[in-house]
Amino acid sequence: LPEASNSSDKPENQEQTVVAVGADRQFYLNSVRVREDDLTQKVIEYLETKKEKVVLIKADVDAPYASVMAAMDKLRAAQVENVGLITERKIGQGGGR
Repeated sequence: LPEASNSSDKPENQEQTVVAVGADRQFYLNSVRVREDDLTQKVIEYLETKKEKVVLIKADVDAPYASVMAAMDKLRAAQVENVGLITERKIGQGGGR
């Protein structure tokens, strides 16, 4: 995962909706592989039953920037307005592990 020094801890739970982007340009919705062309519709379907309409993006540090932007575009097309990024806390600078 990319590192950030200004991140805050958010406990992981079953209610979270996570879109992951792998270094191999593959997309996953809560650990289930999804074709890029299907991501928007799958997110819409998944969020229908969710109380919290927040989607977190978890991208591999080696994931191409274009793939992360593609995921964000798909979420925008799904009308997701609340998107967060999952990062690893940097060592030092107040973010020691």
